Amino acid sequence: MEREVGRSANSPIIENGDTRSLTECFQLFQVLHGVITTVEMVERVTIDVIEEFAEDGVIYLELRTTLRPLPTLHAYLEAVMRGLTTAPSVVDGKLDVRLLLSIDRARGLDDARATVDLLFEFVQRWPNFILGVEVSGNPAVNSLVNFADLLNTVKKQNLHTSVHFAELPGRDEEWLTFLERHVPDRIGHAVFLPLPGCTKNSSFSAAALQASALVRRHRIPIEICLTSNVKVGTVPNYEVHHVRSWIDSGHPVCICTDDKGLFCCSASSEFQMLVDRCGVPPKYLSQILIDSVQAAFCPNSKKAQLIERITSFFSQHPTLSNEQHVSAGSSM
Repeated sequence: MEREVGRSANSPIIENGDTRSLTECFQLFQVLHGVITTVEMVERVTIDVIEEFAEDGVIYLELRTTLRPLPTLHAYLEAVMRGLTTAPSVVDGKLDVRLLLSIDRARGLDDARATVDLLFEFVQRWPNFILGVEVSGNPAVNSLVNFADLLNTVKKQNLHTSVHFAELPGRDEEWLTFLERHVPDRIGHAVFLPLPGCTKNSSFSAAALQASALVRRHRIPIEICLTSNVKVGTVPNYEVHHVRSWIDSGHPVCICTDDKGLFCCSASSEFQMLVDRCGVPPKYLSQILIDSVQAAFCPNSKKAQLIERITSFFSQHPTLSNEQHVSAGSSM
C-alpha cells in the first residue's frame, strides 16, 4: 500500500513479502548513505536507532558503523560516539550499548587499515564502548584472506573481530584459507557453510567441509539474520533456514537484525520468526539468549549481569517454556 501512495520500486526499504538480490541490497545501502550528509545527522540517527532498540526491549546492543568522510572519518566517528553516549536510554541505564567499527571488504585493504588505525586511537578514549571490528560489505568483491593479517593485529590488542562469512556459494577455498589464518570471535550469516552432520559423501567440497569443521571445533558463534537472509534470497524461506540445524546441533547462535531499517525488522520480530516460521521451540529461547551473551564482546562482569536478568525474566514468565506460546516482547 505504501508503494501505491508514492514509494517506488527503488525505495531503500524492503517491505515484508518483498525480496531484492544481494547486489540490489548493496545498492540500497548506498542510497541510504546518500541521505545522511552531515555529522549532525549521524549523531541524530545514532540516537534514534538506539532508542528504537530500547523500545523493543533490548538490554544489550552492539552497534556497527562503517566510517565515512563527513567531512573526515575522524569527525564521523566523533559524531557516532556523541550520539551513543548521549542517547537517553544509555544515559539512564536502560540499554547498554557498545560499538564495532565496520570494515567494508569492497573498499579494500587500505581503507580497512584506516579504520583499524581509528579503532586503536578511539579505543584509548572509549575503552568501555568500542570493542573491535567487523568485516562486511559485498561478498563478491575481494577475498577475506586479504584481511586476515590485519584482523590478527586487532586481536593482538585484546579487541574482537566478527566477520560476515559464507554468504555466497563457490568460495570454499577462501573460507578455509581465511579460517586457517584468522579465527574470528564470531561469524555472520554462514548461509552456504555445510551444516552439522554433512559428510564427505555430500555435495560439498572438501574445503567447505573443513571450513565448517573449523567453525564447529572452535565453537565460533554464528550471527543469524533471518529476515535479511530471506529478503535477499540467499535462503528461500524461513521454514528451511539453516538456523534450526545449528541450534539442534548445540552450536551457539545469536539472533540479530542486520540492518533493521532496510529490512523492516526488529529484534523481537526476529525471535518471533524463529519460533513461528523456523520451528524453534520457545523453550530454547532462554539458552539462545544466554549463548548470545556468552558470544558478546563485553567484559565477563557485564555478561554475568545480563545472564542474571535473562534467567530472572524466564523464571518470572514460565509460559515461555510452553511450546505453544511465545511473546514477541521476550527479546533481550
